[in-house]
Amino acid sequence: MRRRGDRHLALGAGEIAFDPLVDRLSALDGTVAVEVFTDDQRLLENSIGRVRRLG
Repeated sequence: MRRRGDRHLALGAGEIAFDPLVDRLSALDGTVAVEVFTDDQRLLENSIGRVRRLG
């Protein structure tokens, strides 16, 4: 369900199913920007790992 506001959660921590997007994003010839606002080191590392799997 979409709600108002951007929460900038770690990848996989929100409501968006990230894994189905991997194939589509990996075919992208451009830049992907990821904004994650958290002090949780584990969540940051998890987001980095997900982005690295794209390449």
